Amino acid sequence: IKLCPAATTDNGGSHWEIKDVAIAFGGMAPKTVMARRTMDALIGKPFDSNSFEDARKVLQDEFQMPDDVPGGQAQYRLTLACSFLHRFYLNCVEELTKDVGAEETEGVSYPPVPLIGDDEECGVGGFVGVKKPSITGLQTYPEPKVATGLEVEHLGMKDESSDLPLAA
Repeated sequence: IKLCPAATTDNGGSHWEIKDVAIAFGGMAPKTVMARRTMDALIGKPFDSNSFEDARKVLQDEFQMPDDVPGGQAQYRLTLACSFLHRFYLNCVEELTKDVGAEETEGVSYPPVPLIGDDEECGVGGFVGVKKPSITGLQTYPEPKVATGLEVEHLGMKDESSDLPLAA
């Protein structure tokens, strides 16, 4: 993806504009295919979540597969492609945030980077290097309860063949 600062005419501010983008998917056709209509939907648009949401809708129309597509799972593959597009946006925001932060120390000012909501924080970054909880430990169980004579009688279980031990 190529981004550049662009002036916003309505409030005099600025934003990031998508100048160029390349999006390709494997597993959507017999060979890897470019999502051309999706790319066209993004080029020239502001780099923000609304543009990528609109592009997701285009992607869903662009890659409609019949249910009996070879390899099956047409809806799963389409959902996965849409998830990849959203993850691509989140990764670009993360990288842009790093780049702009490094450049601003040199006195250059850029448009604000789109914010990622708290509900989307889990989609940012990878999971490979994340510290995972320990899988070792000791599991404890409570002591088994022994039924008293009254409890056994109350439950209607008192008879000579009962193998429940009676507490003293």
